[in-house]
Amino acid sequence: MKKIIAFLFCFVYSISVNANEVGCLKDRWSEIESNKKEKTFDTKFDLDKDKRNYSCDGYLTPSGINDFLSKLKKATSKGDVKQIAKMVRYPIKIGLDETFVDKNGHQKHKFFTVRNEDQFVSRYDEIMTEGVRDIIQCSSLSNMFVMPSQGIFMANGEFIFSRNFNFEDQVVINIVSITSGVESHKKWLSKHCTFEK
Repeated sequence: MKKIIAFLFCFVYSISVNANEVGCLKDRWSEIESNKKEKTFDTKFDLDKDKRNYSCDGYLTPSGINDFLSKLKKATSKGDVKQIAKMVRYPIKIGLDETFVDKNGHQKHKFFTVRNEDQFVSRYDEIMTEGVRDIIQCSSLSNMFVMPSQGIFMANGEFIFSRNFNFEDQVVINIVSITSGVESHKKWLSKHCTFEK
């Protein structure tokens, strides 16, 4: 009897471990066409830096996140303002380096709202500061994290992108939040970024 119980325990445990390795990838793969190479990549990189599944909490595949990040890095390094503006979900609140203390004693960033691509383009230098651009260049699946129903966070949440569920027939990813806090950028960059300027 003990052998049967031990066998059943090991069997159930192995199923749960294998299920965790795949996360929600099967659900994500059913929404898009994925080849074997992408599925292998997705399985290998589905856990964020805090061991949460990108596929479950972010509703995205790691290969989809990586493609979006590659396009964003390319546009940022080229200074392609219009391409970056097209990657944003509007309206978007842009956090500033300036802070204030709210009525509950919490420190908050001041912000302004950008309503469309034209406004984003006209305020690009104010929004996409050197620190924000550096964070984008240093970000990867291994140092980002996902917050359920909020999106994929770069740095300490100064830059967030997420799936846009307004499109039923395709998976669309948009930038949903940017904060230009210089001090927090410096701390994160000194820990995670090794490129020379």
